[in-house]
Amino acid sequence: MIIRSLAAAVAAAALLSPALVQAQEEPDVFGACRIEDSGEPAPGAAEACDALLAGEHPPVVKAGAHMVRVTLRLDAGDFDGALRDAEAAAGLVPTPDTLGLASRLNLISGDPQRGLAYADRALELDAQDPWAQAARAESLVELGRAQEALPLLTRLNRSRPDDSFVTALLGRAYYDLDQNARARRVLDEGLRRTPEEPEMLLMRAKVLMDEGETDAARSDLDRALAARPTPAAAVRRAWLRADQGDVGGAKADLAVASNLDGLDTDSLLYYALAAVLVDEAEQAVEAFQHLKAAGAMEPWVQGIYANGLRILGRADEARTEAVEAIAADPKADTAWLTLGAIADDEGDAGAAMNFYRHAVEIEPESYLGNSGLAEAAFSTGDYAQAEKSYTALLALEPTVTTYLSRAAARSYLDDLNGAWKDLDAALALGPDDPDVRASRGDLHVYVEDYEAARAEYDAGVALAPDHAYLRLSRAALFRATGQFDAALRDLNAGLAAHPDDQALIAQKGIVYFVMEDPLSAVEWLDKALAANPEDVYALWARSRAKSQLGDATGAAADMEAAVRLDPSVADLN
Repeated sequence: MIIRSLAAAVAAAALLSPALVQAQEEPDVFGACRIEDSGEPAPGAAEACDALLAGEHPPVVKAGAHMVRVTLRLDAGDFDGALRDAEAAAGLVPTPDTLGLASRLNLISGDPQRGLAYADRALELDAQDPWAQAARAESLVELGRAQEALPLLTRLNRSRPDDSFVTALLGRAYYDLDQNARARRVLDEGLRRTPEEPEMLLMRAKVLMDEGETDAARSDLDRALAARPTPAAAVRRAWLRADQGDVGGAKADLAVASNLDGLDTDSLLYYALAAVLVDEAEQAVEAFQHLKAAGAMEPWVQGIYANGLRILGRADEARTEAVEAIAADPKADTAWLTLGAIADDEGDAGAAMNFYRHAVEIEPESYLGNSGLAEAAFSTGDYAQAEKSYTALLALEPTVTTYLSRAAARSYLDDLNGAWKDLDAALALGPDDPDVRASRGDLHVYVEDYEAARAEYDAGVALAPDHAYLRLSRAALFRATGQFDAALRDLNAGLAAHPDDQALIAQKGIVYFVMEDPLSAVEWLDKALAANPEDVYALWARSRAKSQLGDATGAAADMEAAVRLDPSVADLN
């Protein structure tokens, strides 16, 4: 909402009551119920005004007292009381000034329909009153009637080119009508006259954000906030900062707008979106709930709200909100994404694939949709779909992680040439990334080129000596080539950095089994299976080790459990 500041409203109230006093035959009747020329209330103003209003005085005197109380209440932060006094003054003495102020305060309070009614009454008394004209125009814009407001705003802008409020409002009207080029021209011209006017800077920032010019928008918001910190500008900058990875700056801006009751729906939306980006789910959900209470929850927004509920562990509520959003708009991709995430949380990869596929059909370039679909497909063994989705992700943003993921999918599809191309691309992007070396080593192992695998693992360990997976992979390679002492050294180094790593613990038990030390094998495999009772190969190895120790019953139980989880282990030697 574009509004004149409360400071302007206070100043207006201070100026209006003297105008009423001049109409009085006995101006001294106001006594201490007045605002001094300095803009400060006279000593004892509140008590004097209360006394006037309690006594028998003509309407014009009481209206003047109400106007002074507008200033007093605004100074005290009592906006509702100020609004009541302004409307009381307008009721007692309906002049363009009193009606205009009542209109303005109703607009600030978020009631443009009432604001319009007061503005129209003021214009009936004086069709050229500048405050009433501006209030009518703003009311129309706030009511979604920007097209109706344009002729009046255009006239006002031509007759009062230096009025920054009118210029900002005209820019807002064009913006609301999706005429960004015209909005930009109007605001550029206004800012040439008054370069640091915060409302015009904020309005231009909104246009720039819509046009994708985020750096320019950020500059305008910085200048607007330097001139006058406002929640509307702060939440916009919070979103930009969060999107740019400046989490601390975004949170600082959100703190400026912590009173959600005072935010308009546009600001509530940006507050919620910024809070989502900086992982403040509780704050985001609260803002979304304010939007919903205001009847401003569009389906795509409701989908994001549902995800916030999911993050907070409120899955049933999240599912309900997402389904409602889809019922309202089947193309609300954010709701489909949330249903996919809920399915992921519940371990239902098949359902997750279905939901993510819907999201991608709606928005083919959805990063979250393609990412979710790729991971769900990979986990279900649908490597063709995984490869397709990783390819879509790489078209959006080439990253080391995605190249490695597509290489894995391609290797399962026996597309080794494609996998190597991906691993080469990953190495070019991240030459010092130990995960790249680990993946390259794994593929060399897959094709049984153990010497090349060893070179990759060595390079990775040199980059990251505490990397658990690299230590595990090189240990497994050493075990496979009969270098048991070297395998144990890698496992011990890995466990020194990651003492609770289940895979390292299990591998150490397996190495001991291969070394024909069944007692040590059982000791370590017990630890591994305590952490993960469904580790098939740990169960198989412990079964064999127990058999060597003469524990036939324990061996049989472990083998039965292993075969139940994966029948193929029955064929292992």
